[in-house]
Amino acid sequence: MDDVANVEYKAAEGGTVANIFIDDASGRQVRHLAKNAVLGTSGKFIWDGLGEKGQPLPIGQYIIYTELVTLQGKKQHFKNVVVLARRLS
Repeated sequence: MDDVANVEYKAAEGGTVANIFIDDASGRQVRHLAKNAVLGTSGKFIWDGLGEKGQPLPIGQYIIYTELVTLQGKKQHFKNVVVLARRLS
């Protein structure tokens, strides 16, 4: 709660290209966290619970969808579920 989601990575070599999308529980894309980002050998991306226009998103489950493309053209896809929570007034 009142935190961020870290998408961390480690790779044997740099140069992999990443796209990271945040979808709501209905499958609608609410944020494009990384657009054709060229990765090093390690690092992280941070999602702060905000939508594409900087607006706070409703509490609930979200899917972090990551697409990687290596220098050799190999594609990998990952899905992770996170829960966005806030203090209720």
